Amino acid sequence: MPLCQISFSVNTQSDAEAVVEVLEHSAALPFSSFAILPGAERQWRIEALFDGDTPDVRADVLVNEIRRALGDRASMGGIEVVPDRDWVSHTLTTLTPVMAGPFLVHGSHHDTNTLAPAISIKIDAGLAFGTGHHETTRGCLELLADLARKQKRIHALDMGCGSGILAIAIAKLTRCKVLGTDIDPIAISVSQENAKANYVAPLVDGVAADGTHHPEIRCRAPYDLIVANILASPLKRLAIEVDEILHPSGNLIVSGLLSEQEAGVLSRYRQFGFHLKKRYTLGDWPTLLLSRTD
Repeated sequence: MPLCQISFSVNTQSDAEAVVEVLEHSAALPFSSFAILPGAERQWRIEALFDGDTPDVRADVLVNEIRRALGDRASMGGIEVVPDRDWVSHTLTTLTPVMAGPFLVHGSHHDTNTLAPAISIKIDAGLAFGTGHHETTRGCLELLADLARKQKRIHALDMGCGSGILAIAIAKLTRCKVLGTDIDPIAISVSQENAKANYVAPLVDGVAADGTHHPEIRCRAPYDLIVANILASPLKRLAIEVDEILHPSGNLIVSGLLSEQEAGVLSRYRQFGFHLKKRYTLGDWPTLLLSRTD
């Protein structure tokens, strides 16, 4: 079945988040959002994929929803047919192993015997987000390694687990149980398969959930550590829920936000007594370690 791509451009971060919110509530649309101009003139482009059977109808629905949310502030970039190719094979040839702290994140096609000794995390590109190449994931891995050196026993929650990289990293570092959650049931299935491939399946559980009100999440609370590598908007929205399920002396690692969004996220969490303990920044992407204790 052919795939089509529709793109939108906006001029502010808040408008980009509004478009993303519309796409998050659309029917199973894979999408991406990224800045295409640097500095003060930054412009945002959002791309969404859908099947090509009725592209005009799907596009009209999306355009109408986005215009209801933003008026004329979002410009549509048109519909393009995605080339028919073996995307898995293509991706595997472009992904190289990534070192982050003590971790080596790599695909199953890499010969890790020729690489430096490290904690191996085997992840192949697939249906769930996360191969370890993005700055936000690498930042989380760096802070996780630093935390584990100081706190060996961790009861952890990975919110927005995607392919399961961070949950697997926690399990390998601490040999403790980790619960991974994601709004996408496919991500949960993929993360469980990846946990099995990395020999930590007994330690990594998964549940499909939007937020933290799922009974499985609540019954395991409070957590010593919560990791949330998601977007700035849901990070702020979920602050009250995180406050409810994190142990008073627990640690929170948040990522997925740009440097320009850090102040807004920190301001929201300060309302619940959190303060910044450590920051790890790669490019425009800060990863923050927050706590309510010194």
